[in-house]
Amino acid sequence: MISWENVFIDTDSHKIYSDRGKYFNIDKPIKIGNDVWIGCRCTIMKGTIIGNNTVIASNSVVAGDYEQHNNSIIGGNLINLIRDNIYWEK
Repeated sequence: MISWENVFIDTDSHKIYSDRGKYFNIDKPIKIGNDVWIGCRCTIMKGTIIGNNTVIASNSVVAGDYEQHNNSIIGGNLINLIRDNIYWEK
């Protein structure tokens, strides 16, 4: 489930490269597991992986691999584990 006013960013929409022509900010897919609930006003950044049965707290900025956090609530502007071993009514 996805609440309102969320942003999913899988690209920077521009390229940044070194003086040798190597790109630093390549596009990366976002992977969201099964039975995930994303609260309102979250930003999901490129390359993010969210595990199954996960709740993302409102106003969170999610960037990184959280695949191992199944059955968890994660959130914050510096994302962290809020609670694990949770189950929610669907």
